[in-house]
Amino acid sequence: MRPSKAGKWGTYQIQPGKSKVFRLEDAIQVMFKRVANEVWIATTDLSKKQPDLKPLIPEQTETPEQPEQGLIEVTDEQIEASKQKWMRWALKSGNANLKIVPAFPNLPVVIQPEYSFRLMRGSSARFYTRIPVFIQVRDMDERDLLITEIPSHNLARTWFGTFTDGEICYWFKTTARRELTEDVYRPYLCVCPITIINESEEELYVDKVSIRGEQLTVFGDGKSLWSDEMTIKYKGGKDFSDLIVTGVPPQEAPNATLLNKPRNPVNMGLARRTFRKLHDLHSKIG
Repeated sequence: MRPSKAGKWGTYQIQPGKSKVFRLEDAIQVMFKRVANEVWIATTDLSKKQPDLKPLIPEQTETPEQPEQGLIEVTDEQIEASKQKWMRWALKSGNANLKIVPAFPNLPVVIQPEYSFRLMRGSSARFYTRIPVFIQVRDMDERDLLITEIPSHNLARTWFGTFTDGEICYWFKTTARRELTEDVYRPYLCVCPITIINESEEELYVDKVSIRGEQLTVFGDGKSLWSDEMTIKYKGGKDFSDLIVTGVPPQEAPNATLLNKPRNPVNMGLARRTFRKLHDLHSKIG
């Protein structure tokens, strides 16, 4: 299987009258257009097979060593042919120094292990899951001001908890694996190493897990996106757990560099609902 390639995360300037494209293969294509002091942004969903869709960036070759690409300049003819619906932002500085970085979704994400399992009291288990990132666009001339953020993948919503005590979460059809293999790496998915420790006096059945990405850092090593390592300590009772994150790259990616800080940088001692059966209340994002 050939590796999927991602646009290179970083800071770029868009000159007046120019148009550029950022692409995450198999997921999304984001187009940027500069008009006076405005930045225009449009997106194309690349996950759906559309016969009339012609990506503005050529398809990746079979060469594994093909370097990452940043914002690729495209012509006015290519932009017009794409027939996109644009959103417009007028910037204060007018320089269009934009930072494009990955971020975890703005709601918890519910995932499911590849196979459900049980943890006896006092035992632990380590596994890996993948969460689709949001693409954040920030104005570097305005102290890293967030302009917009775009989901790289369409996510469903679900209710997590009981009917009287729960919350809205995203639902992503993925698996939580005990081992890493090459096929898990995708440019729009962040690999999250998770350790669950059962500190309760009862057996813990792990069927579905709520991952709170707001506390996780995003790192990149050129091959994949990574979160810092997360430890979930199950206390029993009403399914509440303590969550601890390290704030540094996991041992599987020691050379990964920081791409984006957590939305809510709290690293330990947070008792949250993590394990719970789901009700079948799913709805697509509008």
